Amino acid sequence: MKPVRTLLTLAFLFSALITRAGVYTVETVPSPKVQGQHFYVSNPDSILSPETVSNINDMLCELDKATEVEVAVVAINDWEYREYSSTYGFALDLFNHWGIGKADKNTGVLVVLAVEPRDIEIITGKGIEGILTDAECGYILDENIDYLADDDWDGGLYHITKDISTYLMLDDNRSELLLGWHPKGQEKSVLITLYLMLGCIIMILLAIWTYKRWQGKPGQTGPEINKQGENARGCTGCLMFIFPFPLLFLYLYQYIAGKRLKAVPLNCPKCGSQMDQVPQEEADTLLTEPQRKEQELYVNTFYRWRCPKCNEEELLIKDGVYHKRYEKCPECGGLVGKLTDNKTIKRPTQYAGGKQRNFYTCQCCGHKWDKVVELSRLHSSSSSSYSSSSSSSYGGSWSSSSSSSWSSGSWGGGSSSGGGAGRHF
Repeated sequence: MKPVRTLLTLAFLFSALITRAGVYTVETVPSPKVQGQHFYVSNPDSILSPETVSNINDMLCELDKATEVEVAVVAINDWEYREYSSTYGFALDLFNHWGIGKADKNTGVLVVLAVEPRDIEIITGKGIEGILTDAECGYILDENIDYLADDDWDGGLYHITKDISTYLMLDDNRSELLLGWHPKGQEKSVLITLYLMLGCIIMILLAIWTYKRWQGKPGQTGPEINKQGENARGCTGCLMFIFPFPLLFLYLYQYIAGKRLKAVPLNCPKCGSQMDQVPQEEADTLLTEPQRKEQELYVNTFYRWRCPKCNEEELLIKDGVYHKRYEKCPECGGLVGKLTDNKTIKRPTQYAGGKQRNFYTCQCCGHKWDKVVELSRLHSSSSSSYSSSSSSSYGGSWSSSSSSSWSSGSWGGGSSSGGGAGRHF
């Protein structure tokens, strides 16, 4: 065993010496698994102290054992600019090149520190994005960015890694990680007759549902009425793969007929006659400046109806795609106040809500204002239930095994679709 250990050690040191210049591609970053299965930190430029590397290795080894989540930490001077356009692209390629995380669950995490461009990136595997969300990754980085801004690489990476581990070790998150997800085999149909009968019943129900969704209200436009039937058409499209006939014809009918739906006329509030919709070009010229801006930003859409007998007009306002993204301007009254910045006054906890000050700028008149909003309390397991486990988790119970295990290890073969967060400091 001694010659094998010596060769592995020399190989790891040799790879570190080759890339000593501190400019790396994904192929030249030395994998910590060369040293053994219980190693998770790649530190070829000695940016981190040996003590910090050892502490992080112990912490991540315990996390791997408790949750089956592989977390890799990489600290380098710089990456090769001819190969990658950003630290994010380098980190994502490195994640998939190593295959961090178990292949059947894809619950890997990669933390990359690039000192020269002063970037920090967290990349998450496909199977952990719903637990360690992009927002949570950004929150963890924001909480520890001051360490990195002060060039305290040890403190920054240690606390970022610790926060990730602590969050994943919460009871709810840990249970979900260990439960995993495995696709079940589809059962075959019992009888062809029952299969066809079930398909016909579903088609009839979907046809009735579509008809009801297409019954528009006065003032609704054709596209709005068609949008009401999109759920029915979506269900038809999904079930079409199970019942190809006759759901294929129903889906085509829903698609073609939905494009030809017309607006439902309004009744005049004065004389009761059916009103005519004013052409959109003419209706737009009658809008106020804030209303034009709302329509331009897809906040609201305005439709004008006119009675052919008494010339009474009605203006209908429909919510646009970005209706909820803007606030009403107290100066011009338009719903065009864009959130430009925010500042946390009181951070929410699992026991009480918080407060945040939002800053807005009107996209029409340029007026600026701010307001305080309430933040909901965090919904998570009590920290006390985790404190006992965390105190034992990082007490160094794995330090002896990790330092003595010199057999070469490997990552689990996971992949990432680009989830996570990054910061420049």
